[in-house]
This record gives sequence, C-alpha cells and structure tokens, in this order.
Amino acid sequence: MDEVLGIRVTGRGSAKVVMYASMRDAIGFGNSFQLYSCPEHIAQDLRRISSDDMLRAYNAIVPSVRRWKSTDDISTRIEGAIAIWDAAIKRLPIQALTSQSGPEPYNEREDVMAKKTEQVESKGKGKTKEKPKEESNGDGGQRGRSSPFAGQRIYAKVKPDECGRREGSGRYQSFVIIANAGKTGIKFEDYKEKGGDAKVLSWFKDADKIGIK
Repeated sequence: MDEVLGIRVTGRGSAKVVMYASMRDAIGFGNSFQLYSCPEHIAQDLRRISSDDMLRAYNAIVPSVRRWKSTDDISTRIEGAIAIWDAAIKRLPIQALTSQSGPEPYNEREDVMAKKTEQVESKGKGKTKEKPKEESNGDGGQRGRSSPFAGQRIYAKVKPDECGRREGSGRYQSFVIIANAGKTGIKFEDYKEKGGDAKVLSWFKDADKIGIK
C-alpha cells in the first residue's frame, strides 16, 4: 500500500500536515484530517482545500526560507498540490501503526458497514446470482481497452529520490524500473513484465517525472 497525506486547516489560519504509510493506517489513527492518496485529489478538492489552504499546508512543511509568500506563488492548483506532496515526501516522518503499538484501533464505521454487508448477503442467498466481474487488463481498465502507453518507450526525467513517492513503496519501485533503463527508456510491455505498476504512469507523466517517445 502507498502513502496518504493528511491535511487539517484550523480556524486560526494555520494548517497541519501528516504523512501516513497507508490509508488503513490513516483511518486507524482516527483523527480529523482530510485524507488524500495523490496530488490530483488535493487539487480537485475545491470545496475543502482553497488556494489559501494550499499556501498554509505547504508553509507548514518547508523551512521558513522556502515558504510561499502568497497564493501568487501557486501557478496552478495541480502544481501547487504536487509541490505540497513532494515536500511532504521529503520532509515529513511516516506515521504507521506497528505491532508494538498494540491491537489495531476499533473502527466503528467499518464494523457497522461489515455487519450490514453480511446481513444483505445472507438475505440475498439463493435469490439472485452474482453478476460476473469484468476482467481487467491490468491497466486499470477493462480487457479490450489498450493503455495510452502501449507500444511506447518510457524514460525517467528525474532521479528516483525526486519521483514524489516514498522509498520502498510499490510505486517508488515502479519508478526505479524506468530510471534503470537510462536515457533510452523502457518499452511499456517490458516495464509491466518487470513488475511495474501501469496505473501510476499517468501520475508520473502529469507530474513531469517521466517522458514517452
């Protein structure tokens, strides 16, 4: 599982930002942070994260000499979100639940939803057949839909430690596969064969971490 960013903006015009090891850990801590699994989700959350909030979140992470002076320093929402994400990856410690911390916290919402699911399944037994699931092509779509990267060569524009993913995570390892191919790059099909995650390529491309040719 991959890292999750938690942002909480206070009424006093300040913000607190936390990086979790996974969504499960973030939920397990049970706090009031807004949770985001990628920069795009931050940029798209217009209702809860304004440009002023992005300014506060970024400035809560970086040293005073590198802080944004105003929202004019944010060229676009997506670039601002990527800057927040990259700063958090480089500077914030990873919050994770460990076996030493005791049993996992009780999550009332998950428990209630699980019980409701069990009740629905028990009532529906013998009445209807489950609709067969559509097969996936491994690229996040259904079989028959080709990936936009199919047949193309992918190359890294930055070093692995600048890819915006936590070292050791699955998505970081996917970027390493690309970076190891050097300037010539690696074919999409070979990338997948080596275990690369096809779903993360769009994020890397939008963040200008990789190129295609």
